[in-house]
Amino acid sequence: SVDDKMQPKHLDLGVSVKVLEAEFNDYVKDNIVPDVIVPQNLLSSSLSSSGQQPNDLESLFSSMIMKVFETSGQNPFTLNSVLVVGGGARSPMFKNALKASFGKLAGEQFVQERVVFPTGALVEEMVVLGAALSSSD
Repeated sequence: SVDDKMQPKHLDLGVSVKVLEAEFNDYVKDNIVPDVIVPQNLLSSSLSSSGQQPNDLESLFSSMIMKVFETSGQNPFTLNSVLVVGGGARSPMFKNALKASFGKLAGEQFVQERVVFPTGALVEEMVVLGAALSSSD
């Protein structure tokens, strides 16, 4: 919002991680899942056929990862590694949700050995390489 002189007002308020994560999970459940995920058929058929919908980020990721495996005919153990890059990869909330999702699907050993969150100077180069590989399909 803006003040009387049409200058932006700034909010200087601390928010705990738990509050932020709870608000985000509510947003995912109330907006992202019904408005984006369900219409585009991005959920696993095992969940969508049961009428269940994800109620937090972890269950959303689990369902979407299962959908990728269903569509591709693959399973987690055919992968050498899962390289996670991009803006979300820098967020602890996303990292933890992805690790938990892959942990449920393939086990903790899979997460420790094959789920990679790269750091350092090569991250941006990996994002570009991933975009190039994705566009070649």
